[in-house]
Amino acid sequence: MLVNQLLERYEKVAYLDTDLGQPEFTPPGFVSLSVVNEPILAPAFTHLSQPLSSHYLGSTSPASDPSGYLAAISALLSTYALEVEYPSLDEASSSRRHRRGQPADESNRADSSRKYRERVPLVINTQGWVKGLGADLLAKLKAESQPSHIFSFVETVENGASASDYAAPAQPTYSIMPPSADAPYFLASLPPAPPSPLESKWSAVDLRTLSLISYFHSVQSARSPAWDFTTPLVGVAPYEFDWRAERRQVAQVHVMEGADVAYEHALHALNGSVVALVQEASPAASATSRPFPYDPSAPLPFPSTSRALGLAVVHSISPATSTLHLLTPVLASVLASSAPISLVKGSLDLPIALMLDFTANPAEAEQGIAGVEWAEVPYLSVDAAEGAGRRRVRRNLMRRGQA
Repeated sequence: MLVNQLLERYEKVAYLDTDLGQPEFTPPGFVSLSVVNEPILAPAFTHLSQPLSSHYLGSTSPASDPSGYLAAISALLSTYALEVEYPSLDEASSSRRHRRGQPADESNRADSSRKYRERVPLVINTQGWVKGLGADLLAKLKAESQPSHIFSFVETVENGASASDYAAPAQPTYSIMPPSADAPYFLASLPPAPPSPLESKWSAVDLRTLSLISYFHSVQSARSPAWDFTTPLVGVAPYEFDWRAERRQVAQVHVMEGADVAYEHALHALNGSVVALVQEASPAASATSRPFPYDPSAPLPFPSTSRALGLAVVHSISPATSTLHLLTPVLASVLASSAPISLVKGSLDLPIALMLDFTANPAEAEQGIAGVEWAEVPYLSVDAAEGAGRRRVRRNLMRRGQA
């Protein structure tokens, strides 16, 4: 992988992920900027981490909001240029002092594999949509980011290849085109990894489900990726957010394509859904005087003045106490320091696996979830299969002409 190769020369590598469907370090629905200092050695759902900055689009494709998609990427490119590309002089000098203070053998080892620290290169992971609108978005991304190298993977095996077609090609072909007036970058055309009958059979939907399960069971206080599967999500105590204006805990609630959700239906639309927690520098004032902070006409958070903190599940809503109950792996200290928080609901659905109690024994699972009978379990319906009757099979039938 390109990132791993760069880490052999650079101390850190910036990673701008523009693939909404299968991002590398976040759950689906985000564009993000991460700073990587360790090799990437496993599937994405095994190393989800908190990015340096991210923005929530709420979908697995930019087709529904291409302008918002480009605005979010532009904000992340600005963050890279201003905060990441050139580390501060204090940080660089600190690294040099650290090397001078090492024992002789460690210093020699460090000198032999000295890494470049004065600049952090940027790797951009693009989406696989390269036709029609996808091609237009890719062209605008290239124009704004001005890459020095572009790696294009050319598919050589048809989707309908048979098992006998899995032999590795004798001569993998690749080409490198130097910069030109029309294309001021190196263009490397590479063959994809050879297919194998042993490769994963997981679909894109399966990978997104695994990513969401991994995220909601992650332990963000750990330095390295860690998970807590001792308790199912249905057994975790939620955070309580008061939406009253004087409490200053919830700034705004946004529903993407919210014109289709009336104010009277907002609570029903939110209950049991996946939402993004967003910190806005200056939330837009609502044009309505109603108590719940939802205005269908309010603009979505601007990427230049906001950042996404992570995802949450709306566990329940209590209109009597004006509170939202949210389940999220985001640290309580981050939530407290980021208040008031805006909630943004997109089109992502909560996987059914996160609604179940995997600690229940077969007898308990037959009755319901967490002591609640199946008939009373919200958001899920379980219907027993019913047969239409005994099937009659006739074995004395023959093809026409065989009689």
